[in-house]
Amino acid sequence: MTIVSIYIFSSWWDWGYGGCFGARAFCQQLAFLSIPLAFFIDFVFYSSKKYLFRGLVRLAALLVISSCLCLNLGQSYQYQSGLIHPDAMTKKAYWNLFRKYHYPDKYFENELMPYLDFVAKEKWKKGEGRDDKQTPRK
Repeated sequence: MTIVSIYIFSSWWDWGYGGCFGARAFCQQLAFLSIPLAFFIDFVFYSSKKYLFRGLVRLAALLVISSCLCLNLGQSYQYQSGLIHPDAMTKKAYWNLFRKYHYPDKYFENELMPYLDFVAKEKWKKGEGRDDKQTPRK
């Protein structure tokens, strides 16, 4: 079921899922994917079975889980602060912003965000249209 869902959700033309961070269409899959994750954690950390390189496997699993959590928290902060654009990110712009939490000097140059025109870039810099920079309504 997960493989079919990945195929169907990845075939949709709007890969950004309406300007959100992440693939929210996969949220329903979390319930199904939590079961194999629970079995994996139980086997690695709580199993009484002896297997080769048990300590190394535990350390590797802990590092992968910790890295995923840090990446999730960091990119959620970047998205909420407006660094990650909902639909105009390029590969170059993403890697230029990776693990940065403020705008670099060359962020708004055409080679980094070519899909935004000049007016949209200026508005994005000022915070217009961004959830984190909205002015209160009168």
